[in-house]
Amino acid sequence: MMEATPPPTAISLPDGSTANARTPELAQAVKAHLDGKPLEEAYREQHLELPPPGTPVTNPVDPSRLSAGMLAVFNDHYGVALSSVKALQDGQVVPASSIAASPGFLGWLDPSAVGAPAPTPAPMPAPAPPAPVTDPSTNTAPLASAPLPIPTG
Repeated sequence: MMEATPPPTAISLPDGSTANARTPELAQAVKAHLDGKPLEEAYREQHLELPPPGTPVTNPVDPSRLSAGMLAVFNDHYGVALSSVKALQDGQVVPASSIAASPGFLGWLDPSAVGAPAPTPAPMPAPAPPAPVTDPSTNTAPLASAPLPIPTG
């Protein structure tokens, strides 16, 4: 019997519990960070660009909606959310509320929603030129290509 593989968003935590990220990229970034990779590098490798620490969080994530990989932004560093109740600080699982109560905390950020360029609308095609009028009563062009008779006389 085959053992079911965990979903690509599941993360095994140092305290023996499991957390789920919103995207596979966030899950991979957290796994790499837990394995010792610097946080910014772990996220960058997943094509998740982080704003510099100290950047105001203009669209913060509600703490009750946190999932693994979302970040606590501070004046000079980041923290990693693991769920709405857990976070990672210095390699240890701690209450998320203690992170948010720390000095210099600016807000919770979803890095998978940052830096994604807003979709740009496709350029409008140029309007087609107006179709020629085909009313036969106004058409002065000859109907056939035969030469016109030359009047004599």
